[in-house]
Amino acid sequence: MNFNWHTRISLLIVTAFAVYFEYTAILVPIEIIAFWFMGYFNTVYASPDIDHKKSKPTQNLGAVGWVTSRTFKHRGLLHNPWFWTLFYAFIGYYIYNEYAYEAWYLTGGLIAIYTHLILDFISTKYKRTRTKIKRSLHF
Repeated sequence: MNFNWHTRISLLIVTAFAVYFEYTAILVPIEIIAFWFMGYFNTVYASPDIDHKKSKPTQNLGAVGWVTSRTFKHRGLLHNPWFWTLFYAFIGYYIYNEYAYEAWYLTGGLIAIYTHLILDFISTKYKRTRTKIKRSLHF
């Protein structure tokens, strides 16, 4: 799936969650803005595709993207949901201990990451199934 579709779908889902949080008053308005911004940041800049040298997020990050794309194998560690869960848990733990503040807005970034990973899984499954069908139709 390409960058534009990942961006559209991730931002749609993050926005839907932000509207839900506003409607139910789970988060205060500044946290909702931070939640949405984290979703945006993880869609456009810190996407799991920063491990691919030709991806838009890698290009958007400049030197950091260049280093990341050469350090990690594509669809390796950065496409592992456990990595991102532990990464954000560590950041949230640090923020809570350092500033005594619960960083619920970080879940906006996690939702964007999980959306990306689910879309990658679905599109890869679709491509493989389509290829198998095409192969079976050839005599």
